[in-house]
Amino acid sequence: KYNYEVQYYGHPLVDIIDESLKNKEIIKNVKPIIAILPGSRKQEINSTLNKVLSIVKDFKKYQFIIAGLNHINKNIYDEAVAKSGASVKVLYNKTYDLLKNSNAAIVTSGTATLETALIGTPQIVCYATNSLNMFLAKLFVNINFISLVNLILNKEVVKELIQKNCNAKKITEELKELLMRKNKSILKEYELLFKKIGNNKASKITSKLIINSIK
Repeated sequence: KYNYEVQYYGHPLVDIIDESLKNKEIIKNVKPIIAILPGSRKQEINSTLNKVLSIVKDFKKYQFIIAGLNHINKNIYDEAVAKSGASVKVLYNKTYDLLKNSNAAIVTSGTATLETALIGTPQIVCYATNSLNMFLAKLFVNINFISLVNLILNKEVVKELIQKNCNAKKITEELKELLMRKNKSILKEYELLFKKIGNNKASKITSKLIINSIK
């Protein structure tokens, strides 16, 4: 738009994920796994996790596991699980390993949506916040999607359940659809994402260019 000279060499997440999964940990589990990534902020977790946990009873063939983060108070996860009455585990600081071992993921919008795609796990994106925050977001940001996957590919590859659509009925419907029919089509779209986002070694190439430009 402003005629700046720009060069793009890839996304550093590709390098980070490749390095992290070199020694991938196998998560032993009797049932197939569905990962829950409820966000990295307390507000995100409080607004979406209860809704997601309410659907666990409808998927008895699966084990739901929350990707927990150490900087979040453990009680927040524990209280949400206890309130739901569901049999849900919390696995701390092993998000990439969890995603790699999962059949599907329910992800709060953010960088996690791109990480999930780059690891190759089919996903549904959920996001709910208070009405004022959403009003301000729409006022200042004019975009068609909220997940990085859809924004990069400029189409709805992963289903986005936002605000009033982020409810138990919708999440259940979309997760069943994902597990039964949509997972293969999403994986094909992920291949296009890889091509668009660039190959690995982006960090190394970019850092060399920066150093050479200031010599």
